[in-house]
Amino acid sequence: MAVMTATDTSTPTAPTEEHPERGYISIMGIAVFQVEHWIDAGEHIFRSSEFDLIAADPDLKRAVDRFVENAEDLWSFIAGQDEPSENELELASLLGSRFQPILHELERREQEREHRLISISFARRRRQLRSWHPSSTTPSNSSQLSLA
Repeated sequence: MAVMTATDTSTPTAPTEEHPERGYISIMGIAVFQVEHWIDAGEHIFRSSEFDLIAADPDLKRAVDRFVENAEDLWSFIAGQDEPSENELELASLLGSRFQPILHELERREQEREHRLISISFARRRRQLRSWHPSSTTPSNSSQLSLA
């Protein structure tokens, strides 16, 4: 989920293109894009202050999501070109450096989720033990449960 955080709140009225709100869009708590935000004709507009990208939507959350999706599409487009220009390579490098921490965080969260899974094993024979254990290899100080 992407979130826009304002850094300039000196204007109590709605921000305009001439006097935009400045801040950044963060994903999973990681600041990713520096942007300007304003409202025009009922639409929330986000413009990168680092590269040429604008996204808009009447809903604030959807406008932020569109900005991130457009940045990801731009990154994919440049990466898919056979002979990108020097400027496009610089932009692809910038976008890659911004998305890389997000990809690492997603991977870390997935690994953490996998380690929290619980496996349940039921014996097929009547006298064998029934047990459960975390699938994590982390040792525990608690005693194991055993049934006779």
